Formats: sequence, structure tokens, C-alpha cells
Amino acid sequence: MYPTAIFNFPGSTLPYHNVSNIRSRAKPHAVVAPQHNTLPSLNDSSTAQDGDYKVKPNEILQSSTAVYEVLEFIGRGTFGQVVKCLRKDSNELVAVKILKNHPHYARQGQVEIQILTHLSSESSDKHNFVKALECFKHHNHTCLVFEILEKNLFDYLKMNEFSPMPLNHIRPILQQVLTALIKLSELDVIHADIKPENIMLVNANLEPFRVKLIDFGSATYTSRALDNTYLQSRYYRAPEVILGVPFSEKIDIWSLGCVIAELFLGCPIYPGGCEFDQIRFITSTEGLPPKEMLDVGKKSRQYFVPPNSFSPNWRLKTEEEYSLETGTRPKESRKYKFKRLQDLMFFSATDAVTDQDKFIEELDRFQFVELLRQMLSLDPNLRCAPTWCKTHEFVTMNHLQDYVQCKRVRQGIEVMQRACRREKPINRMLLAQQQQIKYLQALNQQVQQREHIQQQLKAQQQHDLNWSLHTGPSTSLQYFISDNLQTISDRQPGIYPTPDWSPASADWQQPEYGSKSHPIVIPDSPNTRPVTSEQLLQEHLYKAQLLRNALKQSTQHSAPSLDLSSHFMNPVMNPVTLPNSLNLTGLTNALTNRYL
Repeated sequence: MYPTAIFNFPGSTLPYHNVSNIRSRAKPHAVVAPQHNTLPSLNDSSTAQDGDYKVKPNEILQSSTAVYEVLEFIGRGTFGQVVKCLRKDSNELVAVKILKNHPHYARQGQVEIQILTHLSSESSDKHNFVKALECFKHHNHTCLVFEILEKNLFDYLKMNEFSPMPLNHIRPILQQVLTALIKLSELDVIHADIKPENIMLVNANLEPFRVKLIDFGSATYTSRALDNTYLQSRYYRAPEVILGVPFSEKIDIWSLGCVIAELFLGCPIYPGGCEFDQIRFITSTEGLPPKEMLDVGKKSRQYFVPPNSFSPNWRLKTEEEYSLETGTRPKESRKYKFKRLQDLMFFSATDAVTDQDKFIEELDRFQFVELLRQMLSLDPNLRCAPTWCKTHEFVTMNHLQDYVQCKRVRQGIEVMQRACRREKPINRMLLAQQQQIKYLQALNQQVQQREHIQQQLKAQQQHDLNWSLHTGPSTSLQYFISDNLQTISDRQPGIYPTPDWSPASADWQQPEYGSKSHPIVIPDSPNTRPVTSEQLLQEHLYKAQLLRNALKQSTQHSAPSLDLSSHFMNPVMNPVTLPNSLNLTGLTNALTNRYL
């Protein structure tokens, strides 16, 4: 027996949110939730028979360090159930996984605890796996306490009606899960259940596409992996697991390849209703597994016909042969049928509009498909490792270095930086409270200034006064303001990279664009000297003050012209030329870059 408290950590400081019910797609290890977010019925005798603990509403779960009150049921999996609880001393929401008290699951439960204990010495934020907070016993059931995350990728797809996800959004998710798999590989751990339900969005509002890997209930150490173990959800099950071939951590790469293909298509690429359908869908797209795998596979003859006097090679059984042998009729459940993985290049769903965007999309798709082919190699010896995947062109975006000034590429860089940069652990609750307050205060100040200028402008229009705000031809004050307060959406300060391209870092830890160490260069500005976001914000304020002073002068003097060109710059700062488009949207972007 193991002690009651296996690992103990200080309470999480993350902001917790409601967790969506995790719906099953009729796959093993999928977490099933009831239709209503309530606790299981106390009269349900089946829960006791299979070892599940009968959780009661508002029940108290107590460890040696904390007291947890059960709030609601989240979901049920193969090895137990998950409930949302309130930690009474800190009022934090946590997820408590209550393992089954059953001999068949006792060994795997100990393995999960051992792996979580092993992972507890690593930074969960840096390596992108769920943070385990505590372990204790409750009525002979082992309880594991985790931070609560927002929603899993399957729920995210469902919320968006299973629409295909853009490559700019798939890329950061892939990079972060690869980071987690690299650390697991270093620790000799196989996750063995990578699927959309086990990849969770941390906080979609504060940290878009920031994800963490969860559920180590099927995990195992590489040195203890058994080729007859029932692993992986079927849609994401590697060929070597289906065939009963000795496997390694490469099965996680196969599963992750299936996941990113599903995000790209909006539906599973290989949705087999049984293992025969699963291997049939795989071989119809990628061909037969290598002969060496079929020769040593313990289950090869269940799905393939071995070489004989009529045929020197292995072949897949026909649907009729399999149906006669097993009494199970294969079913066609694929939404899209591909003769080869390269056909994903021509998948029609895209948000590209301009010719340039379409060209960049083609370049990106080509690298995406090339990486996917490596991840879905039938031969595990030829399948790529997570470290290799993380340095692939699709992840680093090096294939787009010649198009770095294109808006589509800049947006992809921004998403990667926001989701994948790991300079230091952050207190998300403190970030939400303090920085958002600063942002809103500064934004409200700018709104008031803009409204004041617009009110004065209307009064000025009534007198039809024209001003010359430049040394050139006379122009009306209305024209000047509309010219300088128009949209800046095409010049967002936080997106622009420097023109000198450097290969993308595997961890996306380069300085944020717009900081003093990594200034912005706006190519269509009259002066292309670097402009930092702080300078941009200050110049916004100076121009607003300048316009207010000019309007004040208009009530005192009737001068035909006014030269303000020398007053645009802060005398303390070095002169800098700004773009000619400044408005509330621009102020918002500048403030976002400054405070968030």
C-alpha cells in the first residue's frame, strides 16, 4: 500500500472557470457526462459494482491539508469519475478525480499516482501538462486534486459546430502538446491517450489557444509497456497497438497526428467503429503496414490474410471475410475519404480571401501535410519524434519568412507568441485583476478625450472654419481629424515583426514585438525608423492634446492657418514619425500591447 498523501503542493493561484460536460463519442476511455450537470443518483447500484464511489451532493472530501466541498459532477472515465469541488480555505475551484476501488484498476491507479508524483517536480506551466495539487484517500478511494481548466478541444469544436480550424490556430496547439510530449519522453513516460478530450484550453479569453495535456490514467513507463495492453481511444489508436506489436512513445505522435488532422477537417480522419474498420480506413489512405510489423503482430491475423500459395504478400481481409468470421458487419463512418494524405492539400475549407492569402495558405498547407505524413507513418521506426516535429517548418514558420510583412503571417506569429511564450510562470488571477483595470482606465481616458474632441469639432463645423494643420495646402479641421483618426486595424502594433527575419525559436521566447528590445517598423510610414508601442501611445496622447489646444485657439483667434508640425514631438524623446492613421482602435491596440 502507498501512503495517504503521495504529493502535496500549495494551492493553485489560477482563476477557475466552469468546466463543460465532456461528451463521449463511443470510444474507450472517453469521459461520459450525464445530460444535466448533476451528481449520479444515490440509488444507482451499478456504480458500486464497478468500483465507482457514490458521490453525494455537497459531500466533504478532506485531506491532511485541505477540505473540499463537492459542487457538481464533471464526467466519468474508465478509471473513475471527476467532480468539481470548492477548496474551503482558499475558495478555489479544483477538479477532484476519484479513482475506482476495484482490483482491475488498482495497479493502473498506482501507476498514475507514480507518474503524477514524477511530474510534480516539473513545471506544469512550462511543459504544458495539468497541475496536480494533492492526493489523498476518501472512504478507501484514492482522490487526485487538479487545477480546473476551461474546456477541452472536442467541446471547443462542438461549440463551433465542428468547423475546420485555421492552421494559425492549430499551430500553437501542436507546438504546446509537442512540448509536453518531449518532457514525457525525457521522463520515460508514454501518455497513451492523446485525443481532443484530453487537450484542454486553459483560459480562452486571457490566453487564447493556451492548452494543457490532461488525464494520465492510461499512461505507462516505456520500460513497462506491454504489447497486449488495451491502450488509446480507437480513433487515435496507432497501428502497432491495433496489431499487437511492441510499441514506444511513438504511439503518442500517431495520436497527435490524428488530433491535428481532426482539427483541420472538423471531424476525425479515421473514425473506425471497430478495430477492423480502424485499420481498414488507415490502409485505404496510407497502404499496408510493413511486412515486419505484420509478421510479429499478435493480432495481425485477425484483420489480415498472411502470405500463402495464392499470394506471397499480406493482404487486408475483405469486409465479407471479416463479417463471416466475426459476425460483425463493417460500417462506413468517414465524412471525408482520402486516397492519400496529400489530398488534404485540396481540402476546400479556407478563410483565405485575397490571392496573397491563398498563396500563403497553400505554402502553409504543404508544410502541414508534410509534417502530418511524418507523424502518421505506419512504421513506428520511421515516424518522427516530438523533438523533430517541434523544429519542423510548419511549427517554426520558417517557410513564411519571405512573407513576414503579410497580415496573415503576422497574425500567425502573434497567436504563437501569445500561446507559446514561456518566460516565467504567471499569476493569471492577478493578471486579470490588475492589468485589465489599468487597461480599462487608460481606455476610458482615451474615450473621453475622443468624445471631447468630437464635440468641439461639431461646434467648429458650425462656423465653417478651415485650418491648415500642415505647411502644405489649407485643409479643414474635419478632414485632418478624419484622416488621422481613421482605422488602424491594418497597422496593429503588437503584430509587426522586424524586417530582419530570424529563424523562429522552438519555444517562441523571442521578445514581444513592440517592446523596447524589439521595436516595430511600419514600412509604409514616411520615416521607417523603429517605433516602440510606448512611443506610439505617447504620441497618440500628444496629438489629442494638440488638437484640443488648436480648437481652444480657434475660439480666441481667427487665424487663417496654423502650423503645428513642430509640436507633434515630445521634446524629451527623440523625434519619430508616426503613421497617418490614428483612432480609438489604434489606441486600444497600443494600450493592449502596453498593459496586456
